[in-house]
Amino acid sequence: MEISIFFRPFHGLFVDIRNKLPFYISDFTDCASLQCLAATLYLYLVCLCSVVAFGGMLGSATENYMVRLFMSIIVDELKSYRYFF
Repeated sequence: MEISIFFRPFHGLFVDIRNKLPFYISDFTDCASLQCLAATLYLYLVCLCSVVAFGGMLGSATENYMVRLFMSIIVDELKSYRYFF
């Protein structure tokens, strides 16, 4: 395969899409299997449960002042960056 230079905008992107277009349909049909959907739902719920659990623990540890805690961290970080500008 020879590399050629084209001065058309996005030519490489169009060529790449044209070459891979036959495989896009199989990507979506393979994803529609029951096993793939079950694995995706399982991972989503596992991540969601950990977020809820640690969010509850953080809320009880900070007496539900989580926004104030995060804002103080952001303000402190921004104060430390003022020397770079």
